[in-house]
Amino acid sequence: GLTFANGMAFQLIAAAIEAMRGAGLPEKQAAIAVETALMRALRAYVHGGRRGWTGPLAEGDRHELSRQYQG
Repeated sequence: GLTFANGMAFQLIAAAIEAMRGAGLPEKQAAIAVETALMRALRAYVHGGRRGWTGPLAEGDRHELSRQYQG
């Protein structure tokens, strides 16, 4: 559990920030956006367990995922 929470989470954060930077966001803005998203996800999990995971990916909504990807 600690390996996931520490080592793997760090890599997820770095990848998310790099993806946003690749989309044109400055590093500071990307870091703030990722921090906000991760804190919301953590709070959702703490309060609702797996039921806290919502949105098109959790629901398997391929149409919405494709729409978001095309941006």
